[in-house]
Amino acid sequence: MAMFNGNFPESDQAEIELPEIETHCLQLVVDFIYTGLCEIGDDWVQQLLQTASFLQLDHLADMCGEHMGELLDPENCLGFKHFAEKQNNQFLLEMSKDYLPTTLA
Repeated sequence: MAMFNGNFPESDQAEIELPEIETHCLQLVVDFIYTGLCEIGDDWVQQLLQTASFLQLDHLADMCGEHMGELLDPENCLGFKHFAEKQNNQFLLEMSKDYLPTTLA
């Protein structure tokens, strides 16, 4: 909404390119907006969370964070923690911190 109502160049454009959003994720987001449902797959959950965060779809971002929380293991917990910090996803951040030894959290 800010993009179209503010003093952004996009507010006057007929078309807007969003190269940082993958086509598959955009389709999932559109489906989610209309149905409230979303297929969250392990292979695209991080990109979907980034897309949801970018579009300020907090509920979808939280759903992705919860899904990623279920995927936590010793090999990915530190990477997930850093990703959660960048995306400001508190659910995944807390899950990641809880998974880490206290010396690394």
